[in-house]
Amino acid sequence: MCIYIDYRCWRALGDLSTVIFTLGLNQPSSDDDTPFWLSETRKRVMGSAYNVDKQLATFLGRPPRLSWRFCNITLPLDINFKEVVAEPSVRDLAISRLDADGWSKTKSNSQAVWVRVALLMGPVRESILELSLNQQVEDLPAKIEYGFILDFWSKLPPFIQRLHDPSEVPGVEKSIYLQVHLDFIFNRFLLYRILSKRLNTWSPDLVKVSHEGLSEILLLVESRIRAMRISGEISWVVTMPSFLAFQSTPLICIQKISYFGLPAAGVLSIELIRRSSNQSVDTPSPSIESTMSFSRSQAIQDLSIFASYLQTIIQPHEGNYDICQQARGTIRRVLDFVLSPEAAQPVFPAMQSSATNLQTPNSSDVADIFLDYNYYITHLDNWQFELQSSLDML
Repeated sequence: MCIYIDYRCWRALGDLSTVIFTLGLNQPSSDDDTPFWLSETRKRVMGSAYNVDKQLATFLGRPPRLSWRFCNITLPLDINFKEVVAEPSVRDLAISRLDADGWSKTKSNSQAVWVRVALLMGPVRESILELSLNQQVEDLPAKIEYGFILDFWSKLPPFIQRLHDPSEVPGVEKSIYLQVHLDFIFNRFLLYRILSKRLNTWSPDLVKVSHEGLSEILLLVESRIRAMRISGEISWVVTMPSFLAFQSTPLICIQKISYFGLPAAGVLSIELIRRSSNQSVDTPSPSIESTMSFSRSQAIQDLSIFASYLQTIIQPHEGNYDICQQARGTIRRVLDFVLSPEAAQPVFPAMQSSATNLQTPNSSDVADIFLDYNYYITHLDNWQFELQSSLDML
């Protein structure tokens, strides 16, 4: 069972939020007598708590407890903690290397960069959660336009924005870029998923961003393995991009299981099944099919590698080990299905979908049903369990 279903995790977040409000970290004092190191430490603690709140709220599909609207948050400077507590001369030299916005002018090796990214990303994630949880949103397609996500990207420092090809970037910069860019991709994924579920339309953009995200996750894991940094931080890379570089913190490490990699793999699995099911009919594919770029071979390869990472990197003591292994089993069954000669038959069993009002008959009408993108929306949630059950019925 995923540990975040346990009510104690949500209750602990409530306790953390109460402590934040009680200490006034959400409304920092402008007292000039506050020591520099204490002021910077408070900003980092607030950023860490704010990030945990957004990630857990996203994972559980609940409103955040620490809302940006009620917090007067300032970004910590992009310097490492040793420089924060150093002598004034050392500290001032470090600050002189920052630009007017507090970012490093060249590149950053400090953990503060992740706190800053988290605080900039937070309002974006809150807006996405609001769209997801509020069923009364009007003109949803217009609000799904992700201009505000692009605005977030424009606020990042040049040393992150200029990294257009992460495969050519060595060391720390590559890791920073990949993790930040995965968060950028994940926000797009959430928006397209909201749109697909709310409008009952299978979005080619959702499939595209899922494949893009999964491929980048594999690239990040590969870079970690090549750097011989196979430790606790690898397990969260497989399943989720990170705002913060607090990889050694148990809560952050375990929480990232099942966060992005599994949902993205689920969308690709559903798309492979949908296309394999369509092979069994002679009805022409919808026009949207011809305009949708999708590499079946690459998707199969990426899912195969991802499944192997779930088996070898996620350890039994990890909080989300069971759900990852359940997903791994489902991915393997999906791959067996789409690669087998018998794949030319519909995967999902006959059922009545209350969400789409589509019925799957055992007749020639099956062609129309499995060419309808709406049918697959019902399998976006809990895909690792629903697809497994459907495959078992074949």
